[in-house]
Amino acid sequence: MRLNITNRYLKDEKGFTLIEVLTVAAMIAILATVALASMHRSREAAYEAQAIGALRTLSSMEYVYFFDNKVFADWHQLQAVGDLVDSDYVKADDMDNAFDHPIAMKYSLHFVINDNGSDFTIYAYPQLTAHYYLRAFSVFSDGAINNAGFELNPTSP
Repeated sequence: MRLNITNRYLKDEKGFTLIEVLTVAAMIAILATVALASMHRSREAAYEAQAIGALRTLSSMEYVYFFDNKVFADWHQLQAVGDLVDSDYVKADDMDNAFDHPIAMKYSLHFVINDNGSDFTIYAYPQLTAHYYLRAFSVFSDGAINNAGFELNPTSP
């Protein structure tokens, strides 16, 4: 009678099979993918909330300026007052000059004032980036913040 030494040793060993290890690795990879995608969407929502907050602040600044001067201001007029606007915000014509301000890294601001200064619209539109799909927003003189609905060119009618 022949003894099979190999089988005797295999029966005594404890451990995981290759299939079990690969199954666990695949489950971990799937969970990591779902978590990273969720984190990415959360970051986009945070950038959009930051843009909406900036529009609310700028709308309030417009009304502070309006109560003092009886007209709404453009970007340069708000900056000239000195304490109304953070100078690190980026305007639409400063796309290549991003400052360290968080809103400036993802959004640019564009002011539209009508001819007699009695109405304004401020646009916050995303700077082009391959990693985020951010929406554009606008605030009107009535204070309503909307999804702007233009295609990254707010100056066209």
